[in-house]
Amino acid sequence: MTIIAVCTGNACRSPMAEGLLKNIFRDHAELTILSAGTGVFPGSTATEEAILAVRELGADIRTHRSQMITHTLMNQATLVIAMTQAQAQWLKQHFPKNQEKVLTLGELAHQDSTLDISDPIGHSLDTYREIAAQIQDLLQAAYALMLEQLQRRR
Repeated sequence: MTIIAVCTGNACRSPMAEGLLKNIFRDHAELTILSAGTGVFPGSTATEEAILAVRELGADIRTHRSQMITHTLMNQATLVIAMTQAQAQWLKQHFPKNQEKVLTLGELAHQDSTLDISDPIGHSLDTYREIAAQIQDLLQAAYALMLEQLQRRR
C-alpha cells in the first residue's frame, strides 16, 4: 500500500508531510510513503527550512529528492493527499482514472474540505514551523481514517 503526499514543487509541504507520515506510520512496514509535485525541478532537495522544521518534530527529510507526480505513481498509490484544493483538482483532471484516490489533507482529517495548506516557500523558519505543525496535527487527526481507507483499498 502506498500513500503519496503532493504539493506543487515537492520542496516544502509534501516532503514535510512525507516525513511526518513516516513517523506516524513507523510501525506499518507494509506501507510505502512518498511525496511528489505537480510542477517540479526533479532531484531538488527539500528546503533547509522544511528540513529544520520537521526535524524539530522528529522527522528526517535530509535525503529527500523532488519528483514529478506520474501515471506510474498514481497507479501505484492507495491514497494521494493534496495540500490544496487546486492541487487536488489538478490531480483529478490529469489522472481521471485515479481521482477517487485523491483527497486534500483537510478532507482527510475531516476538518474542512476548503482548507488549504499554505506554501511556506520564501518565508521564515517560524512560518515553516507553523505549517509543519499544522500538517502534523491534520495527519494525526486523520490517522484512524487513513488506516481504515488503506484497509479498504487493499
